[in-house]
Amino acid sequence: MQGRKEKETCQSRKEEESDVQDRIEKAYTIFQKYNDDIRAIIEFNLSDKSRLDDIYQNFFLSIVNKSIPSDIKNIKGYIYRAITNDIIDMARKTKSYRDRIERYSEYYKHGVIDNNDPETASIQAEERNRMVEIIEKQLSSREAEAIIKRYDNDISFDDAAREMGIKKRTFSRYLCLGLKKIKQILEEESQ
Repeated sequence: MQGRKEKETCQSRKEEESDVQDRIEKAYTIFQKYNDDIRAIIEFNLSDKSRLDDIYQNFFLSIVNKSIPSDIKNIKGYIYRAITNDIIDMARKTKSYRDRIERYSEYYKHGVIDNNDPETASIQAEERNRMVEIIEKQLSSREAEAIIKRYDNDISFDDAAREMGIKKRTFSRYLCLGLKKIKQILEEESQ
């Protein structure tokens, strides 16, 4: 019984390898025949010429991954559309990546202390100590511990919950209650 399963697995693996090899050979044939056209299409549609080789290689992989259908009559037109789609997709991914980096930097730029300005660093340290003092005096010990671990010590939810010996859900509840109380305290102080 087990020998038959191994034979079937081995046979299916050989079929997959043969299929992949067949797709690679088809892509290679297309690239041999249309190489100059492919490069010209990429250059025409790409504003950043330093990405030409990346697009060229990605296009080869996409042709290996999904062969050109045999019923396509205008292969150059198909290639043009496929390359254009790859370039658009690459631009979309690059923009998304840059947007995420920008949001990340915006999020963290407020917490960075300028080491070149000791006065600013001192003021921020005093504000931080005042906030920790308020947290420890006004909140329950578990709420204060959760907030300090998460935000002052910069520990992840999982690690902070594990250090406190509680479930993530319980940690989250302490954190939410503590933040809600801090917000109320700050609102009362500002009035």
